[in-house]
Amino acid sequence: MSQFIFDWNDGTQDQLIVEGNPQGSGPVSIKSVTNEGVDRSKRITFKTVDGKHSANLTVNQEGLREPFNCTDGVFEVTEGDFNVLKSKTLRNGAIVVIDDVNDLTGLRRKTQEDFVRY
Repeated sequence: MSQFIFDWNDGTQDQLIVEGNPQGSGPVSIKSVTNEGVDRSKRITFKTVDGKHSANLTVNQEGLREPFNCTDGVFEVTEGDFNVLKSKTLRNGAIVVIDDVNDLTGLRRKTQEDFVRY
């Protein structure tokens, strides 16, 4: 089992951890800390060593906050958008995985069963 670590690159120190078998197909696990900010997304491209094949993975994680909207747009403060807690509370964060067409298999994920939640 190998571990791949990616930064969310959203101004936090949070990381996205993907664990799986680098030698072929098989299950993977995706982990991250609870997202204290707004919803975020990360697109990751995995390529074979020879570069002939690749697969894209988009990971979306709900946040605990959302921008505070006014009638004329998002309320802003000097530091940027003013974010407030969402009306519904998440437990342990939620990660939703959306897989693009896999170049190796030609499969496309479309159903709710294909989503992974933590």
